[in-house]
Amino acid sequence: IKDGNGDYRMLSHIIRAAVDKGQLNLGREVKGAVKEIKILGDRSAHNPRYTAKKADFVRIQSGLRVTVEELIQLAEMK
Repeated sequence: IKDGNGDYRMLSHIIRAAVDKGQLNLGREVKGAVKEIKILGDRSAHNPRYTAKKADFVRIQSGLRVTVEELIQLAEMK
């Protein structure tokens, strides 16, 4: 996703627009889950000494599923 200058937007800006500003009209449960998912993703991407394990995904599994389902449904509406 690019901004008006053609630069890629940071994931934190996209999440802020979707969650805090309500641009996607996400459900309450998804708003909390997205923040947890981002924390795990950031750790995995930016900390060379951290590798997400199955237990990490099991911990966020419910929120991840609800988030994916809701985003799919929102995408099909447009």
